[in-house]
Amino acid sequence: MAIQFKRYVKMERAVRLEALGKTDAEIAFHLSMSQAGLAQLKRDPQYSQIRTRVATGVISEADSELSNDLKLQRQRVRDLVPLALDALYDAVTCTDRKIKLSAASQILNRDGRLAEVSRIGLPTEDQGGAGNITDHQTAADLVAALEKSRKIAEQAKLSLINVAEENPESSVQGSTLVQ
Repeated sequence: MAIQFKRYVKMERAVRLEALGKTDAEIAFHLSMSQAGLAQLKRDPQYSQIRTRVATGVISEADSELSNDLKLQRQRVRDLVPLALDALYDAVTCTDRKIKLSAASQILNRDGRLAEVSRIGLPTEDQGGAGNITDHQTAADLVAALEKSRKIAEQAKLSLINVAEENPESSVQGSTLVQ
């Protein structure tokens, strides 16, 4: 009898979590099932077969083969890049202005120097650079100044509290201290 795919995946996850030393309660929680459901899953004869496959590395071999397939797929996409560039060239040199503009935008975005601005991270060196030694030193100086100002503020606060405790009748007593 063939095992259902979802059940197989759940069993494999349970086996892998068990191999990591997780308790049945933790495994059941991770798999969004009751401990009784996990116990039933473990009684299935397929479970012990999956445990053996994971322990002996048979599943790891299958995972490795799958990653090779992904490498093959990535290589196929890379092989299609010249054709895609030819198509972009044809589109940018055609007479339809809408197609031409779309192709031109795609080309500029791929180049990166004249792409639309969308700041997700720090600019690269080609974009004017950031993250050089001066930037790091400036950031370190700012952090140091902030820490120093916090220490000074804390010392001033403690001094005011000490003055208020030593001179209960002084004008400091009437002021409000934020703690």
